[in-house]
Amino acid sequence: SCSRKGPKFVEYKYMAGSAQYCEHKNMKFMIGSNFIDFDDCTRCTCYNHGLQCCGIGANAGVFGVPGCEAVNDHCELVFLKKNTDQLCFIN
Repeated sequence: SCSRKGPKFVEYKYMAGSAQYCEHKNMKFMIGSNFIDFDDCTRCTCYNHGLQCCGIGANAGVFGVPGCEAVNDHCELVFLKKNTDQLCFIN
């Protein structure tokens, strides 16, 4: 799932003009930049209309593989055959 926040508008104190930026967890990002927040398992992009963050790994959404169980390895989602430690391969 994804979330959006509007851009911030800042006036430069010592320069003529202004600029927009996105803010995430008290950090500022330039329009056009993108990053991964590994604490929240999200990939974020700063657009001129605002910041968009979408889940990755276990936070990407609801899905499954028949005969397998999902194991969350922080931001990576791994599928193992049920009751084993063998990886499932998706055809």
